[in-house]
Parts: sequence; structure tokens; C-alpha cells
Amino acid sequence: GLLEYLGRSDEQVKVRGYRIEPGEIEHQLLQERGMKSVLVRVHDPEGDPSLCAYYVSEEAHTAEGLRSALQGRLPDYMVPVHYVSLASFPVTGNGKIDVKALPDPVQGVSEQDRVAPENEVEEKLVAIWAEVLKLDASQISVTKSFFALGGHSLSLMKVITKMQKAFSVTIKLPALVRNNTIRGSRALLEEIEKEQFHHIPVVAPEAFYPLTQTQLTIYLFQQKHPGTIVYNIPQSFAFGAAVDTEKVKSVFEKLIARHESLRTIFTTRDGNFVQLIRDDMPLEFQEHVIAASKDSDVVAAVVRGFTQPFDLETGPLLRLALIRTDDGALLLIDIHHIITDGISNTLLEKEFLALYQDIALPPLRVQYKDYAVWQSSPIVKKRIGQQEQYWSARYEQKPEKLNLPLSDPSATAHFERGVHYFEIDPVLYAGLKQLTLQHNATLFSVCFAAYTLMLSKLSGSDDIVVAVPASGRIHDDLQQVVGNFVNLLMIRNFAAGDKTTGEYLVDVNQNAMEAFENSNYEIERLFEMLNDRFRINVRDLIAVGFNFEPLDNDQSLEEQGVLAHTQELSPTTTPYLLDIIGSEGKNTIGFTLDYRSGAIHPDLAGRIASHYVHMLTVLVQDQHRCLQDIELKDQLEHIEHIDATEALADEFEF
Repeated sequence: GLLEYLGRSDEQVKVRGYRIEPGEIEHQLLQERGMKSVLVRVHDPEGDPSLCAYYVSEEAHTAEGLRSALQGRLPDYMVPVHYVSLASFPVTGNGKIDVKALPDPVQGVSEQDRVAPENEVEEKLVAIWAEVLKLDASQISVTKSFFALGGHSLSLMKVITKMQKAFSVTIKLPALVRNNTIRGSRALLEEIEKEQFHHIPVVAPEAFYPLTQTQLTIYLFQQKHPGTIVYNIPQSFAFGAAVDTEKVKSVFEKLIARHESLRTIFTTRDGNFVQLIRDDMPLEFQEHVIAASKDSDVVAAVVRGFTQPFDLETGPLLRLALIRTDDGALLLIDIHHIITDGISNTLLEKEFLALYQDIALPPLRVQYKDYAVWQSSPIVKKRIGQQEQYWSARYEQKPEKLNLPLSDPSATAHFERGVHYFEIDPVLYAGLKQLTLQHNATLFSVCFAAYTLMLSKLSGSDDIVVAVPASGRIHDDLQQVVGNFVNLLMIRNFAAGDKTTGEYLVDVNQNAMEAFENSNYEIERLFEMLNDRFRINVRDLIAVGFNFEPLDNDQSLEEQGVLAHTQELSPTTTPYLLDIIGSEGKNTIGFTLDYRSGAIHPDLAGRIASHYVHMLTVLVQDQHRCLQDIELKDQLEHIEHIDATEALADEFEF
């Protein structure tokens, strides 16, 4: 038969800044077996443009197969995202293609290109993906990339813990990233030697239990600074409907009874730091009735006075206040970081919703004390020893201190927090998402690469160390446990000038995966190792931080109608000179730039935010540009560069 070109050869389209001739793509697709007709169009839902190839073929093709074929012949930006097989093209009355009648590409992919699991292993993997990604199993093709389905680094770690439990194997994060389809994961499982899966043992009741290293670090800092609120985590919840005060109290009493961490206090026994779990812990609850909702000053005063220091030795380490006004109610919750973390707070939020709606919760198999004891078990000690080798090799050479531009170098030791909010537009967001697919990377890695590149340009150093939190929930038994599992990772990257942006992104993504793979090695151990090796106070290295919160597919309390909104009350201090937290939303990423307000003034913070967005844009637009040729968006004038970490030693514990 005749091969048919359906697009104009001189037609050009622009996608994410690239000018593309669809005819070139159509020509390459027509080389595939049985291909009769091809039309490449731009699919642009809600400002998120991507290429879609419609085709008529006598032979069956899959999207992954066509995409793989094109990747060997065309630049990445010219490879279509969507592929839709048609029996024939719809035409208008005058015989031309009816573009408006073409099917939606996303629907076309789900109907035409889904490859079903062919054995029990693939069926188990599909079930795991569906649970983690909050998708129906029918939406998952065994040849579709995990990242193309909306996966990210945190969700991939959840997949690993569930795979290890389901298949009794140990899986490395980089290996799963390389084998990021169901079929690839199945092949990976076939290569891995099976081992017995071990649940975390439930320990016998004792008078007291050991602390984890994270708890010990916080406890010692609190002992040194008894009046501090640095480790308080206050939040507010605005109810969207009438609130039952007694039920709120009853629900939290049930949560306190359910989670031992909420009944835990800290002290010493025979010279050892320990945690004690009380049988009962009173609920610290206040209620404020403010008749006139317009009296915002009164509400604000209550909120300001709510966050107070906790006594770790007597407890409770959780307090609540309910503010009632004519318009509704605001629930304030303050909880100490020594007994919780971000994932735990989200878990408590969801469990509060369930209990408030009289939905029963499944029993917990283990509690935080079981995890604390398990940390000293032979199996964990063996893993820690293996991970020590990674961190030792990563810091074989002495790391450089970071020299940041500061408005007032004399104020680095003051912890008062300043904050600058900004977000990126949908076009840049779409470009970043496409970049993740091209490099089998995550949005975390892409945004982190831009951050480290910006820090390199600001400081003039190629050696960049950034503190990044890891969830620490390395075992499937820990997913529903309330407690502080977080460990800080000192992730080190080298922004050498002769690397291209694409090469650097690959390096950063690999370094991040390896760091998270070795995230059980506690930062205090690393401090000791490097202090012995280089005779330096390694705390000096932690001047900057980074974190990223990917889009959560779970329904929030707001969406379920119970609460109007939830938010953390803004902390007044920050441990870092500079810290960026990204939060993925729908078609955008919002960023919070925290900074020491004495050392970095608001105008400088705004310019740093502008530099960061510029670096994100550079990564998207040009992956072949040498790092040494990249400049900041504008010159930082009248800003003094000093050793930004010099004044941090022993001032703040992590």
C-alpha cells in the first residue's frame, strides 16, 4: 500500500520552547512495520503541551515500542508522549481529516496500549503499584514507566518496602529506577536471590526502652535549651462544618490510647537516656469562645500564645486548643518533634478523620518502642555497617565549606526565620515533568539539581553539601506507626564546570538515589566519622537544606468536607541559613524559601528565588549547555561573601 503523509511538511509547532516539524516525526513513524498513516498533533490540556501521534497500522504496536524506536532516531524533545491507534482517521464532508473528532490521547493510550500482567508475579506488582499510586489496576500497563504513571521517589520507596515483604528480597533503589516498569521489575526479581522476610519483633513490656539516635539528639538539645520551641510542630485546622467539642476530645483520647508515642516521656535511668510509656496520658485541651468572629485580634493573640515549650520529662507532649467563633471553629494542635514527624502528622490527621466519622481503625502490629529496640538488632547493625562504607567513600576527601552571599554576615548565629513564597508557571512545570521522563528521574532530583547548581554559582564552589531529610521508614511494618523516623542526609554533589546540564542531572539523580538507599546511617555517626578523619566540626557543613513534597493522590480532609483547610503554623526559627521546600500542586510547584532573617534580608531572598527559577528554566531549555557557561539571572551587587558556615558550630543540633 501507499505510505501517506497527513501533515504539512512545512508546518512547525512549538512545545516547551522547541520548534518541531511534525512531518519529521511522521516520517520516522512511517518506517515502522505495517504503518499506513500517521498524524502528529500537539495535545494541550490546561496549558500542559505534549506531542501525540495518531496512526493507522496493519500491525499491532505498543506505545512503549514506538517510543523506544523513535528515541534511537530523534532528539528526546521530538519523541511523542502519547500514541493512539485508529482503525481509520475521521474525515470531514470535503474529505479532510476532522481534527476535532480525534479521540483524547490519554483515553486512547489506556484503551489501546495497556499490556496486561501475564503471570502471578506481575499481578502482585500491579496490585502494589495500584495501592501506592492510588490507581485502579486496569489503568496500569506492565510496560508503562512508574514515573509516567505519576510515581516519584517517595512512592517508589513505598513500592520497595512492599515488594520486599511480598517477595522476600532486598531491592536497591537504583536497580528499581532502572527497571521502572512492571515487566522490568519482574525481570529484576528473577535475578535477585530470595531471603526470608523478617517482621519487626514486638518486644516484651519493660519499665523503659532505649532512645533512637534521632530522639537522643533532640533530647540533648532540649536539655541544653529547656525553654526552646524549635522542635514544636504547631498546626491549625479550620472546620468547614459545625464541630462537636466533646467528640474532638474523645477522638484524641482514642488516638493517645492507640499510639504509644503520644504517651511517651523521656528521662534517665542509671546514667542512660531512656523513654517511658505511660499507661494513661491526660489530654491537654483548651477551649476559647470568641463571640465576635470579626475580632481577629483576639483570635490572633490566642494563636500566638498557643505554642509553648514542652517538658519532655513529665509530658504530655501534645496539646490542643479549640477556638470557637460565630463563623466556625479553629483547632490548634502542637506536638513535639521527638514523638512525631511529617508522615506521622499526616497519619494522625487521617486517623482523626476516620474516628470522627465513626470509622474503625485496624490494630497496630508494632509501636515505636519496637522500632527503637529493633535498631540494635544484628540485622540492622549489619545494614548500618554496609551503609557506612558508602558514606565513608562519599566523604573520602575533605568537603568544602559553603560561602553564601549574605546581607549581614554578623547575624549568622541568629535563628529568626524569614520566609519567601513563590511558584512556577504551568509551562515550566510541564517541562520539568517531561525532563523526569527523559532521564528516569524524579521531580525531587530535577529541583534538587537546580538548587545545587544555584548554590554553586552563588558560592563559587563546585563542592556542594546539602542537608536533605529522609523518611526513615525502611520497613513495611512502620508505615502506620507514629514517631520520629527522620534522618538527615548530607548529600554531596560536584558541579564541575565541564559537565553539561544533562550530565549533571544524571549525576544528581544517581547521587540522590544512592544517598536514600543508604539513609539508615544516622547523621550523628557521619559527624563522628568525619570529625575523626578531618578534625573539623562537621556541623559547620550544614548551612543549607532542601526538601520536596510530591503531589499526594490521597483525598485530604478538606476535600472530604470535614475541614475547610489545614496548615502548619509558621515557625519563628530556622536551623538553616537557607532552605527551600518544594510542594507539588496541580500543574505547578510552590516553593517556600526559609532563611535567617538577620543574615539574609528580604530583597536578597527574593533575588535568590529568582535565581532558582532561572536555574530550573535552564535545565529544561538546554541539556547540552556546560555548567561553566551558566550565569545567575542578574548580578548580586553590594552583597558580601563570607564563610556562611563559620558561625554555626554547636549553635544548633540536628
